[in-house]
Amino acid sequence: MTERATGQPPARGPEHDALDAFAGSWRTEGALGEGASGAAGTRVTGTESYEWLPGGWFMVNRWDREMGGSRHTGIGVVGIDPDAGALVTRAFDNLGFARVYATQVRGGVMTLTGERERGTVTARGGGLEIHWERTEDGETWLPLCDLAASPG
Repeated sequence: MTERATGQPPARGPEHDALDAFAGSWRTEGALGEGASGAAGTRVTGTESYEWLPGGWFMVNRWDREMGGSRHTGIGVVGIDPDAGALVTRAFDNLGFARVYATQVRGGVMTLTGERERGTVTARGGGLEIHWERTEDGETWLPLCDLAASPG
């Protein structure tokens, strides 16, 4: 994300309001898929949160998951990329990855599309459904994990 030439902040728009559906603290549980580095079916438990930074321009996502004796923690920031005029998520984790995802939110569904990973987070029934996939060749997508998140 770059600074605007005018030095003025961008206009807050409906895409910001759409992110409200994900705000909160969540307990997650589910399983790894066949595209994960661990064994498919390995139980995953943890926490996930989405909260606005003061000012309401950027939403911070934090996760802390345990899966088969391994831990995956990280932080992501969702906001408008002024050059693209669209939402983007930048994520960093304890495994050393720094990723960028084109992000869209429509009807309570957030889609994150990266070069080798893509995810959907669906706000439904007071909880979240989280699905991640990955690809090695850009064509064949394998499930990384499926998680259900409840308030907590």
